[in-house]
Amino acid sequence: MNRFPLTKSAFTYGAHKNQLCLLFSSNKNFQDFSPEQEAERLMLFKKIYAPLYEFNKSPGLTELLESGKLWENYFRPFEFMARDYNYQVRVKDLLEGIDNLKASIKISPVNILQRITTSFSHSSCAIEGNKLALVETQGIWKSLNKNCDLDRFLKNWEMPFPAPKSLSDKPENEVMEIRNHLLAIYFINNLAKLEREINLDDIKDVHKIMLRDMPVGSYGFEDDDIQNIGEFRKVGVVAGDVHETVYPYPEEVSALMKRFIQFRNKYINNNDLHPLIIASRIFSTFLHIHPFIDGNGRVGRSIMAYHLVRSGYPPIVFQHNMPGLLAVCLFLAQAGNDSAHLYNIVLRNIINILMKYRQ
Repeated sequence: MNRFPLTKSAFTYGAHKNQLCLLFSSNKNFQDFSPEQEAERLMLFKKIYAPLYEFNKSPGLTELLESGKLWENYFRPFEFMARDYNYQVRVKDLLEGIDNLKASIKISPVNILQRITTSFSHSSCAIEGNKLALVETQGIWKSLNKNCDLDRFLKNWEMPFPAPKSLSDKPENEVMEIRNHLLAIYFINNLAKLEREINLDDIKDVHKIMLRDMPVGSYGFEDDDIQNIGEFRKVGVVAGDVHETVYPYPEEVSALMKRFIQFRNKYINNNDLHPLIIASRIFSTFLHIHPFIDGNGRVGRSIMAYHLVRSGYPPIVFQHNMPGLLAVCLFLAQAGNDSAHLYNIVLRNIINILMKYRQ
């Protein structure tokens, strides 16, 4: 689960449609940051959202905020920079070696995803703090296959999910998290067989499955602040330990997610960039938008897996014993526009999975 503390949006609508007020209260919004970090963060917000500080003079601020352009223009998440192309040139031989290795594998990427459902789900949940062992995840998956008609779930995800106690005697919340992830990957795998790109409704469906029955309300927010699972967030979120990380405000998320899909569509058939480079940026950009109140990491890794499979590559199982390293690489890719470290992790992990299935 997402361990980041949550905050309400720092923007509130005024009495008039086009009036927005900034509410930067350290007690309310940045409670886990030092005074120095709060000051640095406030300066960053002033750079990103500078036009909103002149709301008395500028009409149309509501529309400007909801467009997501202020956040997008600052971070430029939907663009590949010269350094991305330069990185590809530097690792040209390695990428060719990866593609040659991929060509030697006779198992389809969809079948590989099916085979690694348990290890993928276990690792993805472990990154978020789930303590269940791989063997326990395998047991839950075995029980789901034995006692449930999974194809019925594909037709109706509103059906009740099997009770955690019927799957394992381990802590209920952790069993639910694993159960949901396994079913979400089953959904992703079957979606991949349709040979079409994932859309916003699909992403919301994955989120619905991932967070089914999970105690989202335990974060302590009022009922009105917690939207239903499968919907984009209506509250702000903060990366508790990284004060330089700025996720977009909830008013911006809808527009940014539409452009996320446009960004994906633009580059999936781009012959100038390697599919692994594109998949890495799809992953980091989704997590930077952080469209949901919880579950972004699990959903993001699933989206990346889907894109890799659609591009002819097996999904990546990130090593769950190095979540801090992955977080740093994501921060550098998102805020520093330097994705080289993330690319390195992705290439290393894709080699590992390819070597495992090499004939």
